[in-house]
Amino acid sequence: VCHCYRESESVIRIISARKATANEAKFYRR
Repeated sequence: VCHCYRESESVIRIISARKATANEAKFYRR
């Protein structure tokens, strides 16, 4: 579970880094 959570956080970080659209960010934040 920790690994999965860590991976999710990484994705969000990458999205934020490339300044994804609010819709995209919302989808990944889910």
